[in-house]
Amino acid sequence: LWREEARTNLALHSRDLSQAIWTKTNMTCAKTATGMRNDVNGASTCTATAGNGTALQAMVVAAATRSTSLHVKRRTGTGGVDVTRDNGATWTSITSRLSNTRWRRVVPYAAAGCLGGDCIVVPARVSGIANPTIGIRLVTSGDAVDVDFVQDENGDGATSPILTAGASANRAVDSATLS
Repeated sequence: LWREEARTNLALHSRDLSQAIWTKTNMTCAKTATGMRNDVNGASTCTATAGNGTALQAMVVAAATRSTSLHVKRRTGTGGVDVTRDNGATWTSITSRLSNTRWRRVVPYAAAGCLGGDCIVVPARVSGIANPTIGIRLVTSGDAVDVDFVQDENGDGATSPILTAGASANRAVDSATLS
């Protein structure tokens, strides 16, 4: 039995970083990758067109404890890959933990689903700042990563993926009755 609390994902277009809400600088993103759920064209491939290419999403939300997570897999290259939650004031490297063959989820702390090394723990993915800008940076031109299920949610940890398209999405609290 798996039970999760109610959460809202504010990261819009959580699987499609080609959308305009994701501001790209020296980066192109296309929804052409096979997603973490093995669905063709379910996730985005982001490729740096110059050094330090970024895909960022700004959010308008009051200051509160929120966490950001995303699933990522290296497609090509060996250069640095970094994540931010504060519009690049702080970049945290995830390079050493990336896999070319397995999806790994960047999370603020190890939780369910992290067994077997499937998570990259980045404590800086939690903060209480207002109006965060979340994103990813590829340091080396030509490098590419696949990105899936980007999530920014209330609370200090990542829960199971909540799909968003053009609007935020809610998951109601799970309930179960046993007799």
